[in-house]
Amino acid sequence: MLTYESENFHLVFEDFRMIHTLEHIPTADYLQFLKDMKRKLKPGGKVTIVLTDAEAAINMWNTLDLARDFQALGFDTFSFEAGSWSFDLTDEFFPEEMAHFHGIQIKNLGVLAVLPE
Repeated sequence: MLTYESENFHLVFEDFRMIHTLEHIPTADYLQFLKDMKRKLKPGGKVTIVLTDAEAAINMWNTLDLARDFQALGFDTFSFEAGSWSFDLTDEFFPEEMAHFHGIQIKNLGVLAVLPE
């Protein structure tokens, strides 16, 4: 995981957008990743997150849990309708096992986290 010391990295951002990205951050790095985003965000800045609603399938993240993670770091949070996507993944080893899921709509969840000014 890349981390940047304040004195060596002076960019500050107004907005982070993570579309189907946050779920790829290793669990061991997750908290520090959120803290690093907060450190690099201007007051009033926003973090927009869209994830597959994995809770429905594997009891992973849900909107409330994700919002709570950001609230614990001092963000105001809001959920929003983030649409869905049509399942289109394949498995190289067992393609027939995935084929019957093709076309099923998979719900996304959306959270907007705003750093107070």
